[in-house]
Amino acid sequence: MNIKYKKTITQLLLVEHNIIANKLGFIDSSIVGIDENLLFDSIALIDDLSRSKDDDDRRMVVVASAILWSYRNQEWNGLRDFLTLALSRAGFSPSSMMIDDNFDFENNVFSSINSIFNQFAITLHQLNSEIFVGDKKFLVTEFQKRIWEKLSNVKLLGISAPTSAGKSFVILLKAIDLILKNQGNVVYIIPTLSLVSQVVADFNKQLKNFGLTNYQICTTYNSEDISTNRIYVLTQERAISAFSQSEIPFPNIQILVVDEIQNI
Repeated sequence: MNIKYKKTITQLLLVEHNIIANKLGFIDSSIVGIDENLLFDSIALIDDLSRSKDDDDRRMVVVASAILWSYRNQEWNGLRDFLTLALSRAGFSPSSMMIDDNFDFENNVFSSINSIFNQFAITLHQLNSEIFVGDKKFLVTEFQKRIWEKLSNVKLLGISAPTSAGKSFVILLKAIDLILKNQGNVVYIIPTLSLVSQVVADFNKQLKNFGLTNYQICTTYNSEDISTNRIYVLTQERAISAFSQSEIPFPNIQILVVDEIQNI
């Protein structure tokens, strides 16, 4: 990122810093928002970096877009169209939802764009960000789409990315996709008990979403209660203990997930 863009990002961050400080009562001076000069510089930054292949540049698109939209002048009527296009181009179609008050979450459809040209461009970019699970469509980031495609084509995959990258969500969707197609069991190993409730809640939500009423989520293993329609969410200790009860404790596994493997 060149020096000009660093200056623009610094100015945007300073606007947010001052506004938050004012709201918290840390400062009481008059707050200067985003003026037209900063608006034009920000648009140039977002437009340019949204075309970059560098991950840091594209993440900066999200940061700049979020600040610009949060503290925008209500008279900037074309801003939503521009930001939706830029975020979609940068591979962050799901982030476009934050600037669309009329987004249709049930069908993953954005409200209409004023420019038919931009509408076509956004649609083309978002086609690359769609995945289908059963009859449902999900908008994902470019990174999540790459994970999805890898999971469909390799037997063993290691994923390293920040917590906010959305790894767990796309892995969960792939698990649902596999049991919709093939039935069978899912084994999801986590490093600590504190994560059990979150993973169980996430699976419960999607099981209901897809009407998979014949599946049961288990957080312990019992060799006398075996079924081919189970989602096992286990700590590594409970997963290992399952092998003391049965030589093959988890038959017909569709996917095995080891979360935070560095901690196991």
